Amino acid sequence: QGLEIAIGILEQFRSLPVVQQFEDAILKIAASLKMNREALQHKGLIKFSRASQYKGAEHIPEIVDAIKNLEVIRIAYQSFDRNEPKEHWVEPYHLREYQHRFYLIGKSQQTRGGAVITFALDRVVKLWPTNKHFDEKNFDDASYFQHAIGITVHDGEPENVLLSFAPRQGKYIKSQPIHTSQRVVEDNSKECRISLNVVINPELTMTLLSYGAQVKVLQPAHLARKMKEEAGAMK
Repeated sequence: QGLEIAIGILEQFRSLPVVQQFEDAILKIAASLKMNREALQHKGLIKFSRASQYKGAEHIPEIVDAIKNLEVIRIAYQSFDRNEPKEHWVEPYHLREYQHRFYLIGKSQQTRGGAVITFALDRVVKLWPTNKHFDEKNFDDASYFQHAIGITVHDGEPENVLLSFAPRQGKYIKSQPIHTSQRVVEDNSKECRISLNVVINPELTMTLLSYGAQVKVLQPAHLARKMKEEAGAMK
């Protein structure tokens, strides 16, 4: 599924020099992927989600051009907590995918101090060019997301999170780390204890809740309390 999305995006930018260098390879992979998908689906062995399910993905080509050309874009954005869309004039910096959604990270010129905001593309009602440009972006996505799981970045400092997993679940956690900062502190027949250095955001909480009784938060205390409250509210 991820490869299908990547190929689809690359095919949209075949005119770019960096993509043209690998055009033959991209087309061959795309053709092979299509043949394999159709063959497997026909046999009933596997089902693939279609790229069209990624609502808002149609905005990607225009946003990429705006990022590349340092062009301000105007968007009508329908947030979940508003009845009507709100207009933003945005300096676009970065596009990111997380859990089957695409997000635009940019500076909204409407907010005081020009805050960097994350916009979900599936909530973008309409997008227009403005023919206005901004100065060279001062944004490093690697640093911005360094201590975050997902796409929510808070101003607070990252914290040391200590987690204890049941041994069986620990095997999965070691093979697929929660975050790049993950370190194994202790690993025995009773538990797999890991540490993370991350900001406490909703994505972290939801990730930990998904493990249910297989994980215990040892520190920080405020995260352990939050997890207990969330788990209690689910009853």
